[in-house]
Amino acid sequence: MSSSYPNPRALKLPLRDLVRGVRQHAGPAAAMISHALESLPGPLRNAVENITPFDPKGAGISGPPDPMIVANAAAAMQGADMSATQMATCAGFAISVLLAEARKPDLLVSETILAMCWHDAETQSYRAAALLHAMVRREPFGVAPGFMASGTGPDAGLPLRICIGAVLWLLTEPGDGATPEEELVRISGWLGAGSLEACQKAWNDPQTLNEILLDVSERI
Repeated sequence: MSSSYPNPRALKLPLRDLVRGVRQHAGPAAAMISHALESLPGPLRNAVENITPFDPKGAGISGPPDPMIVANAAAAMQGADMSATQMATCAGFAISVLLAEARKPDLLVSETILAMCWHDAETQSYRAAALLHAMVRREPFGVAPGFMASGTGPDAGLPLRICIGAVLWLLTEPGDGATPEEELVRISGWLGAGSLEACQKAWNDPQTLNEILLDVSERI
């Protein structure tokens, strides 16, 4: 069965540029931006059409970490040093945004478990792949973090998609004034969904999995 999500490698522009272009025309009538929307794959077009100003408080999210911490997280994913506490703060923010986007804001996120995930990954050669493995293994979010049953429910793939989306955002350079971090996280979530099958196929090959994550993150 074909994926309902766009293939990240088929996109011609970074997604933040596509979304920024649509948002710049958000005021006029829909007819004025219809041609721009037609250039997007179907599921992504639907997501962009539904973009509204993000309200962190309304979603139970405290807001993005300091921009310097976000930049440090991107550098750490490439080999720089970063405290587990700061990485957990960044990862926890991304997961919270993605859970809210998936209409699962009631699930709990454990920054303690996320810190443990970073301890697992920071000594590995392929940090992005290692962090994704650790997050899936330790399950840092759920009804009770660390005890969430995997592979059950109507959307068994949701936990992995959210983990992939969070890792993609951690790999991404910080946004600017025109692209809030919350929006970059949601873009990462879309790309994470589109990358699910490729990540699953490369799951036991850390080098290839890491390359996929790096490649997809460059589209943000």
